[in-house]
Amino acid sequence: DVYKRQGTTTAFVVLVIGYALFQGAMNASIAALNAVTPDRVPRERLGLASAVSGLGYLLGLVIGTTVAAALIETPGRGLVLVPWVLLGGALLFVIIAPDRSSRTEPAPTTSWRALLPPRDRDFLLAFLGRFLTLFALLLFSVYSLYICTDYLHLSTIRAGEVIALGMLLLAVTAIASTVTGGL
Repeated sequence: DVYKRQGTTTAFVVLVIGYALFQGAMNASIAALNAVTPDRVPRERLGLASAVSGLGYLLGLVIGTTVAAALIETPGRGLVLVPWVLLGGALLFVIIAPDRSSRTEPAPTTSWRALLPPRDRDFLLAFLGRFLTLFALLLFSVYSLYICTDYLHLSTIRAGEVIALGMLLLAVTAIASTVTGGL
């Protein structure tokens, strides 16, 4: 099996632990990056900043899917490439957008109530809508290869082409709605 020969392990437990560690690190970095926008962008420009960051997400999704489609027959190469691209992107962000020190600022006071989500109905609806949209998008992107090969009976190479085209179409329509909604 091509996937077993090109990975670093065939042990299921090691694969699950490795994926959990990788995803945990990705989630931590994404959470930190999401905090940058409201910290640095004036309130009246948050819509524009949100639209631009949404465009960046979509651009990354299209580029990543296209590269993954190109490496679909040799996934081991992608497994080696991904960590270096992530590290390079993180270093580029630190160089281009360095943060200022907050040592001289007073520490904010917090309470346990601050850890709970707001009870505001609009916030909860926006959160639910965003959660369901991203959940659907990620379900599609994670399982699209299996949908194409197992249910549509496409070859692996053809499935990669279809997935790349699908992500491109998704990006074009999402860019239009992101820019319109963000602005």
